[in-house]
Amino acid sequence: MGKIIQVPKFSLADLFSREEITAVEKLWVTCNGEGQYRQFHMACKVEIVEPAMERINKITGQENDPDYIAYCIEFALTR
Repeated sequence: MGKIIQVPKFSLADLFSREEITAVEKLWVTCNGEGQYRQFHMACKVEIVEPAMERINKITGQENDPDYIAYCIEFALTR
């Protein structure tokens, strides 16, 4: 059997400020109400995630893909 690797878990609150989370929620309501799901992803990535990437990478201890982080946000909002 191979070596067991522990993968840290992070919540959105660990990665984003309260202001950023509020901006994500407002963007979600706007885009969701207009049926523009792809628009949400792109706007979230550019407006919220990309400016925070240096901080996100530091918190997680690895380089992350802004697209993947934006998809994680979408997933969290649909649960």
